[in-house]
Amino acid sequence: ILQSIFMSHGPAVTLSSGHKIPLVGFGTWQAEKGLVGAAMKTALLAGVRHIDCAQVYGNEIEVGEAFADVFKSGAVKREDVFITSKLWNTVHEPKHVRPALERTLKELQIEYLDLYLIHWPLAWEFTGYDLKTIAPKDEQGRPKFSKTPLIDTWREMEKLVDAGLVKSIGVSNFNNQTLVDIYQGSRIQPAVNQIEVNPLNTRPELIEVCKMLNIHVTAYSAFGSAGAKILDDPTMAALAQKYKKTPAQIIVRWCVDQGMSVIPKSVKAERVKENFDVMDFSLSSDDIDSINKMNKNEWCLSYQKPFYGYNPFA
Repeated sequence: ILQSIFMSHGPAVTLSSGHKIPLVGFGTWQAEKGLVGAAMKTALLAGVRHIDCAQVYGNEIEVGEAFADVFKSGAVKREDVFITSKLWNTVHEPKHVRPALERTLKELQIEYLDLYLIHWPLAWEFTGYDLKTIAPKDEQGRPKFSKTPLIDTWREMEKLVDAGLVKSIGVSNFNNQTLVDIYQGSRIQPAVNQIEVNPLNTRPELIEVCKMLNIHVTAYSAFGSAGAKILDDPTMAALAQKYKKTPAQIIVRWCVDQGMSVIPKSVKAERVKENFDVMDFSLSSDDIDSINKMNKNEWCLSYQKPFYGYNPFA
């Protein structure tokens, strides 16, 4: 059972690896280049101590420059920040895993990661460590798969922990079956499964399995997609009025109160600070249930089928 604690910079839980993960973080997916670095600095100075990255986001160099500036200034210490990154689909072959991590460490200008995730349970042909081609396809538009079993990739992830390059390892976008498969074959079990969770896609069955296996859930896309209008939903508006908070703050707290970490993204300083300002209230169990009843099993990422060549959520 994950034991909640309260750190000076917000709530955190202890992972199966023994390391603590802050529950309110800052996401860098789809954060615009030229803006993400400044926004991340704002987050760190506001008290956020959990930063979520990935090489495929294409902004780790800028994020790394921001880390270097903040750490060099002494305003925040490296050891006080929980930094996550992810292994992309085209570098799943065992011989590519460590070099891919080393590139991420170089770009982020750090010596280790707090958490390294297999980004998707998909192995594609190697296209180079620079990820200039992130979705290799054949002439018919079908993905070029690499015949690399997930467990082979996982065993290389475990070696990164042994080498001291990574403190915890985990997965992202894994469903029940892929999660159980990795768990059953692991020497070091996955500490985290980072998945889409929001009021329109609450993922109860997958979260139940994660709890059963003592795998922490990190929620991404917690506010839904631009077209979902979750923040404008009458239920969210009523709760925002009740708690004198914004709908976004209600959703962040909804995640935290269910034991999940959450990584909202914004490049606007006021929104970054607002998303973290959720430590002075909790939602009642009835209000958590009212949000859960909004569930429609509606995916934010369903639009990515053309990118993947098929629907990876089917």
